Amino acid sequence: MKKVSVIIPVYNCEKTIRRTLESITKQTYNEYEVIIVNDGSKDNSYQIISDYIKNDNRFKLVDQKNSGVSNARNKALSLITGDYICFIDGDDWISPDYFENITIDLDNHDMVFYSYIMVGKEDKIKSCDDTINNSSKKDFFEGLHNASIFSPMCSKVFSKRIIKDIRFNEKMTKSEDADFTFQCFKNTDNYIYKNKAFYYYDINAGNLGFNYKNNKFKSKIYVYEKYEKFYEENNWNKKFVNNFYAKTYILDLVNHNIENGYSRKKYEKYKKELNDTKQFDKKNVSRKYYYVLKIFDGKYYFITYFASLFIRLLDILYKRIKIGKK
Repeated sequence: MKKVSVIIPVYNCEKTIRRTLESITKQTYNEYEVIIVNDGSKDNSYQIISDYIKNDNRFKLVDQKNSGVSNARNKALSLITGDYICFIDGDDWISPDYFENITIDLDNHDMVFYSYIMVGKEDKIKSCDDTINNSSKKDFFEGLHNASIFSPMCSKVFSKRIIKDIRFNEKMTKSEDADFTFQCFKNTDNYIYKNKAFYYYDINAGNLGFNYKNNKFKSKIYVYEKYEKFYEENNWNKKFVNNFYAKTYILDLVNHNIENGYSRKKYEKYKKELNDTKQFDKKNVSRKYYYVLKIFDGKYYFITYFASLFIRLLDILYKRIKIGKK
């Protein structure tokens, strides 16, 4: 029987980790191993895990000082012995037939992308039309990105043969999941999307509302430039990649406005800093981004001021109404 390797990075998950572990022990497929890396938790996560797994040799617990989620996942990748690999976070859980489906779906593929369930006030399934499997690699990539399925680790599983020596970039503070997935995806044509959801992603464990970090544009350029190079190598139109740049550029300017009291002088300085960091084709973008870029790069600052307030309000309303809190 093929073995499923499960990687769980844990940091301060004392309220949810038991639920995660219980969902694993209830699996209908029992040939698996679980590598749990306690990444310097300051709560009782380590003790809870230790007590739960003490009589089950399929679980291995590694304790280390806090080094970040990428480091924790890389540590686990160096220890796995299974044929198939999946990642679960310490505040999420899975349905009982997840591993059984993994062994079936990955048997003839390097990567399988799944739908997943966002748990909030109302559960919401992130999914895509499975006719995407009949599309080109470019359309497959873009379709899963648009459906918010390509990047998150919760939405995919890997054959060990495709991961090989691929690892998470521990220097990245944003988009490390997308970078890891992309490294695997670009090196294979043996992938598939399955419109089935086994993973419950608990959005309540994160922060709702407007919460963009400063320099998000700069922190994401690393992976965006990989996308850009991939498109150039395949002679694909780069509008989709330029949309990534545009969206992040706009949100970074919005956040800078909010954090710095809408100072025009500071805004213009920061905008120049972003443009000096990375130039992208602002004309080869979707229409909606083209006109928003016109506003944020325009000379009428009061429009930028009100646009920032409006985008912030839309973000808060969307996350609280569509996702909500329990």
